[in-house]
Amino acid sequence: MESHPNEALLKATITSLETRLLDLYEIDRQRQRVVQDITSGFQEQLEAKEVELNKVLDDRDAQAKEAVYAQEQVESQAKEKKEIQQQLEMQVLQKEEMQQQLKTSQLQLKNALEEVELISLQLQQVQEELEYYFLLSKHQDELLSSYSNLQQRIAVLISRSIYTSITD
Repeated sequence: MESHPNEALLKATITSLETRLLDLYEIDRQRQRVVQDITSGFQEQLEAKEVELNKVLDDRDAQAKEAVYAQEQVESQAKEKKEIQQQLEMQVLQKEEMQQQLKTSQLQLKNALEEVELISLQLQQVQEELEYYFLLSKHQDELLSSYSNLQQRIAVLISRSIYTSITD
């Protein structure tokens, strides 16, 4: 069997191509491993970034909730402040009203005290007059009693005098 020179060249070319094909398969396997390693690395990085992103989102959500809570607290405190201010205004008005009532009451008390003092003076004057008239009445009673006694004595003396004149 005689080989044909082209045949040997063809075999050498096929062998060379097979070797190259094997080399290409090896390169492709290496490339696939590198791609798989890179993909795995990227996948791990992606997962790590996803975890970071979830943490950032959770932090953002928590901060948003805190901000909402803080806003609610601010609004609640503002509402309480407004209510307290309204109560304070009401109390100021009540205080002013009570001060006015106090002034009115003090004026009424002053007037009442002046009236009581006047009545007291009038009462004292009436008592003095009553005492004067009582003493005067007592003196009149004494005078009348004395006059009555004197009248009786005069009547007795006149009777005796008449009796003595008749008997004489």
